[in-house]
Amino acid sequence: MLTKRLQMAADLIAPGRPVADIGADHGKLAVWLVKNGVSPSAVAADISENALKSALFNVKRADLEGEIEVAVSDGLAEIPPEKADEIVIAGMGGELIAEILSRCEYIKDPRKHLVLQPMTRSEDLRSFLLENRFYIEKEVTASEKSRVYIAMSARYSGEDNAYPVWYPYFGGLAANSGGGGKRFSEKQLLRLEKRYNSIKNIEKHGMEAEKLKNIIYTYRKDMNI
Repeated sequence: MLTKRLQMAADLIAPGRPVADIGADHGKLAVWLVKNGVSPSAVAADISENALKSALFNVKRADLEGEIEVAVSDGLAEIPPEKADEIVIAGMGGELIAEILSRCEYIKDPRKHLVLQPMTRSEDLRSFLLENRFYIEKEVTASEKSRVYIAMSARYSGEDNAYPVWYPYFGGLAANSGGGGKRFSEKQLLRLEKRYNSIKNIEKHGMEAEKLKNIIYTYRKDMNI
């Protein structure tokens, strides 16, 4: 059984396509996807052999060594494109996910589907995707205890994206979306307002303060809150 956070990511995977799980850790996502017939094959990849010990153990225990490859790879660097139609990068900061994506050219193909689950700095990841002509198709949430996790489904469109100034911070999880989306948005707004109030009277942070003020005002206006 997957955690709610990983199940959220698994539910975004398109069936019948090879999947690469980058930063696979224990490899449970790849095992679940193949064992449940969602993915015909998978690569569970991480930065070092030591990081993949648990993944290798879980793949062997599930008797899926023929379907799941456990590979050492710095991001997608060692993953050939034919093994990665579905690409999952979960459990990392948004800035790190963006950095990993920036080093891979073959993801700029509309046939490649990205499932991204940033633990922090989701605004950095959304900004990267939009600025590099990726389209965020869907965003979902999952709650575990007091924390709300988010995941994004995205693919390359090659088209410029027009979006409101607040979008990188709130994405498709508008304040009136209900459930986890509402909780996530409320926390984001509180975080931005707290940061703004702490720097608004500090001259060296003047530009940042003006940017935050505009984001907060525009978001509240657009969401009617």
